Amino acid sequence: MRMYLFQEKTTQDFTSILSKLSISIYKFDINQCEERTFYITIRFWYANHFIFGELIYLLDREEFFGALSLNNSYTDVQRFFEEHFDYTLLHTDEIHIARLVAATPKFQEYIQQYKCKFPTYKLNLFQLARVSVHN
Repeated sequence: MRMYLFQEKTTQDFTSILSKLSISIYKFDINQCEERTFYITIRFWYANHFIFGELIYLLDREEFFGALSLNNSYTDVQRFFEEHFDYTLLHTDEIHIARLVAATPKFQEYIQQYKCKFPTYKLNLFQLARVSVHN
């Protein structure tokens, strides 16, 4: 009979990780966006290592909602956090990252471009402008 020993993985608090990590907007392509979906490419940087990820914002919701897009880079971003921080990124962490990015002036500039491309869609820019981040 085989016996397996499992050791719980110890993880760091996500706010502690954020203090060591740089997150910046890398690229925005308005042609990638749809009427109710806003995409933006971000870069995670830690100790000379970086990875690109894509955030998706669903703009047809009552409340602000953004998270990592489940595309080809999703697994790489998850692995980046596991390798460098021994941490499994949670959905709530992704929402927190999306809020951090949305609070930047560059994001607001890109939202204005989105608004020009989709003028008929009633985006609550005031809601996006007052996004707050709680640690």
